[in-house]
Amino acid sequence: MKKIIFYLSDHGFGHAARNLLIIEELLLLGHQVIVKTGEAQGAFIKDSLKKYQALEVISQSLDIGLILKQGSFEIDPQQLEIRVQNYIESWHSRIKKEVTYLKKGNPDLIVCDIVPWIFHATKEVGIKSCLISNFTWIEIYQEYLSKEIISAYKSCYQQVDEVIRYDLATSFMRQYFKQVNEVSVCARTFHEEEVKKIKNRFEKPIVFVSVGRSVDLEEVIYVDHFNYQFIVTEGIKLIGDNVLYLPKEIENTQDYIKAADLVITKAGFGTIAEAMLAKKKCGVIARDTVAEDRETIRQLVERGLALQVEYEDGLDMKQNLSHLENFEPSYDTYSFTNDAKKIANLLIKMCSPHYLMTLSSYGKEQTGYLVPLESDQIPFEIKRIFYLVDVPNQMTRGKHAYYKTKQVLICLHGTVKVKCSFDEQETIYELNNAKQGLYLEPMVWREAYDFSEGAVLLAISSELFDEADYRRLE
Repeated sequence: MKKIIFYLSDHGFGHAARNLLIIEELLLLGHQVIVKTGEAQGAFIKDSLKKYQALEVISQSLDIGLILKQGSFEIDPQQLEIRVQNYIESWHSRIKKEVTYLKKGNPDLIVCDIVPWIFHATKEVGIKSCLISNFTWIEIYQEYLSKEIISAYKSCYQQVDEVIRYDLATSFMRQYFKQVNEVSVCARTFHEEEVKKIKNRFEKPIVFVSVGRSVDLEEVIYVDHFNYQFIVTEGIKLIGDNVLYLPKEIENTQDYIKAADLVITKAGFGTIAEAMLAKKKCGVIARDTVAEDRETIRQLVERGLALQVEYEDGLDMKQNLSHLENFEPSYDTYSFTNDAKKIANLLIKMCSPHYLMTLSSYGKEQTGYLVPLESDQIPFEIKRIFYLVDVPNQMTRGKHAYYKTKQVLICLHGTVKVKCSFDEQETIYELNNAKQGLYLEPMVWREAYDFSEGAVLLAISSELFDEADYRRLE
């Protein structure tokens, strides 16, 4: 079992929401997860994952984010400069405190989205770190703040050990980090029964409208004359008998997105990812003054996946609804996948030469599942496949390591125990789920034993058989 600590920005809820499923995948694999984030964001994560005992959530203000002009989408440069400068001056004490915490807790990996200063602490303690994001604060702040501030932020992100970069990443992030793990998106899963219930509540077509929790727009927009049901999150003022505001504490806004016919949203990554995965007709509110939003919209529009919506003293709802109704997004050409399982597997790989990985499967309990063994599932090129069958219970197989070969072991039927030894540490895995694999790096000693009757152990290898590749006992 690995101990992984997440440091999540408490600017809005997007960072918490997009890491939620990754955290759950790690918990399902039996690992301990600690999450540090703001109080409201921590409560959201804790409520969403309350059934997991191996989860600990610690409330801690970690980030500044953006400071907006009152009642506007626009950044307030003067207030932002003051707040960020004060924030940087707090880094020394924050880092000192966190170094003490990390030395005592001794985690295997630090995952960060996108709190800057924590990387100085991880480097001082010698704990591996991973940045996971589609942007950094550098490309947003450099259009408003001093070179000294940008230099301070760069000094943080330069300490990163590993990077997982989402699709729709900014051009700055694509250029700044040279060695990255590329993934599609990550978002909360849809609950089809809830989606069905939401649709059945309303006779009119549904329009989901969201501007994010960090915004509070002043303009009032009357929509009661439109033949739509509007479902709205806080931050924008829509008035009419056909408007339903979702409460702050609601945990499944993704299901309302899936139930909607049309989506109008700020370019926040979480809502965009959920709208894209649900393959909705989506209008994205322009915000040229924020680099992340600007580049997200540009990429979506260029791919034919969304329309840009202008916000000038409110939304021209009539025009926007008409354009969206006639819009046909290019999901057949460009599509996204929910890569939470892939990301969880990447994180475990970063802190261990052997780990359990969840294999993607397709189907349902009533009809059974298909588990493809393809390049996006297996983290190497497959060159050899074999399986062990009819192994007596008292027999131990393996008793070797490889110099070059990587492997994934899958128990297709029954149960098998595998003892892995590496760097004088031993771990025993019980394999009993055909939708899980045990990944083994080269030089990991492995012994498979305690085969149940009828057990079948499949081995997928990165190399062809070569006796010279085996490391055996003398």
